[in-house]
Amino acid sequence: MTPGASSWARATTSRRGRGTRVQPNTWIYRHLFRLIGKMADLATRHAETTDIILKRALDQAARCLFLAGASDWGFLIETGQAVRYSEVQILRHIDRARELLRQVESARSTRSS
Repeated sequence: MTPGASSWARATTSRRGRGTRVQPNTWIYRHLFRLIGKMADLATRHAETTDIILKRALDQAARCLFLAGASDWGFLIETGQAVRYSEVQILRHIDRARELLRQVESARSTRSS
């Protein structure tokens, strides 16, 4: 199977045309990649845990990372539509994921001592 081409681009083509980029959105990925690495590490360490709170925190952190990385935000930033709103949403989701992962890591270190 070959997936059909699709895009949010203009005129339902994969091209956006020249000069449509208003603001770069690449800063998002630096934060996401760092947190995804931490998420993977903590999820692996706690794969066999029976602690429901840790499981829920990891699940919620994963949801926050998915929401932060949603293509809608980057697209809106790139096209200059609702830029500030999109940036705030991304940062809120990243901050929530970061805090949840910090708490999971903190709980791990206090339980292992």
